[in-house]
Amino acid sequence: KTISQYRAGDTEKYAATFYLGTAYDTVLPDAFKNDVMKTTRPVVWFKYNVHQLAWTAPDAFRERFGMALYGNVSWPTYTNVRYKGQVIRRSPLDPEVSWMDPVDPSKAQAVAMIEDSTGSGYPIPYITRSGNFWYVGDIPFSYMSEEDRYMIFADVLFDVLGVAHAESRRALVRIEDVDATADPADLRRVADLLAAEGVPFSVGVVPMYRDPWGTYHNGTPTSINISAAKEVVAALKYMQSKGGDLIMHGTTHQFDSTANPYNAVTGDDFEFFRATENPDHTLTFVGPVPGDSSSWCGGVIAKGQKELAKAGLSVIGFEAPHYAASAVDYRVFASRFPLTYHRALYFESQPVTSRTASGGSPAATSRTKSARDGGSYARSAPTTATPAPLNFGGQFFPYVVTRDIYGQKILPENLGNIEPERWPDPVAGPFPTRFPADIIRAAQMNLVVRDAWASFFFHPFLPINYLADTIAGIKGAGYTFVKPSAVSI
Repeated sequence: KTISQYRAGDTEKYAATFYLGTAYDTVLPDAFKNDVMKTTRPVVWFKYNVHQLAWTAPDAFRERFGMALYGNVSWPTYTNVRYKGQVIRRSPLDPEVSWMDPVDPSKAQAVAMIEDSTGSGYPIPYITRSGNFWYVGDIPFSYMSEEDRYMIFADVLFDVLGVAHAESRRALVRIEDVDATADPADLRRVADLLAAEGVPFSVGVVPMYRDPWGTYHNGTPTSINISAAKEVVAALKYMQSKGGDLIMHGTTHQFDSTANPYNAVTGDDFEFFRATENPDHTLTFVGPVPGDSSSWCGGVIAKGQKELAKAGLSVIGFEAPHYAASAVDYRVFASRFPLTYHRALYFESQPVTSRTASGGSPAATSRTKSARDGGSYARSAPTTATPAPLNFGGQFFPYVVTRDIYGQKILPENLGNIEPERWPDPVAGPFPTRFPADIIRAAQMNLVVRDAWASFFFHPFLPINYLADTIAGIKGAGYTFVKPSAVSI
């Protein structure tokens, strides 16, 4: 809720209080400031507006917390954050950080430090702690990526909440975008490799293939349900016999006969969220699809489940196409499936109008069917961009979330996927390539989290050596691959 809704004593009603200072000089209620000074329950303060405590009553603030606020600094080269002996990057797109110093070491300690990436300059605290009070110098959820300081806060959160979690290193791999047009030989080849490596895995299956304009079928509108693709079904059952779990990846992975945003073809388009393409190939996220409701979404899900049952295929969970859906839809997913395996969008309480994605971390990176056929390919655009008037953002998690705000149990996908070409232009495309070395490096960075997961996805039409190299590198980093259906927490 907004800070204006805070009421005296609210800190005592919750296990912990988190204040996101995203706008400078927001007026804070006296009740909130007084309670922060008094409470013994955990309080985490992000970035702005702590000056209304630290500078209004500096002596009392220093006496209570042993800290002093020096102010906000904007140093573009301060992009290294050191934590637990490891250096992790933060984006230079937001160079500003609030400098809070632990001036009384008997009360306050620096948990993580920001350093100048050029090797010069004076390190300053990034996260500072005084007992139950934690201060974070920026908003770690902005401009977050797979190799970002966001992981540091994800680990610190265990200490904030007093959760004693033993160190663990687990990994997941998902074979992505399998529909009735998939090559059964590719699927069997992937299954054989993973089984030989002793790697359990999952497969994102789209029950109904749709190409209403005939984009990939010489202008002939084409629909193929998975139950009609006997060889693909046999290959999927073979994958199950080799240790694969099936995940329902939408019902059609497109919406009606509408370009959403590309061509209305399964695998290329969004299903549960409306998007349009801009001239520079970025995307505008318009909002829920026309007619979106819990009953509509439930009906779409039911059609997909019925088709899978007809094919004799059982799934363990759900993955939203391109990781995008409305808040209503996410609640339906939570009610219909024991788990979801995706990143998610989180909204303000107001209805969403539209938003143009322009920077930050991709919600999903997914090559389309056109790539299999030698054409250009699309991938969903970033969804943690500069806030629009009505805000939402994409978020991934570096570990299992047992229940999010929608009620979903979420398995993590935190490393992205292999992308051997830039898009849409192989030379000047705005989206970078990602190879096994990039996925492996991100997995190594994630070791900073005590409950570390290395989870990525792979398209079966890509050269299989990419998959083999990535599996080997993740194992070499100390991770053990686990079966998604067996994950408890």
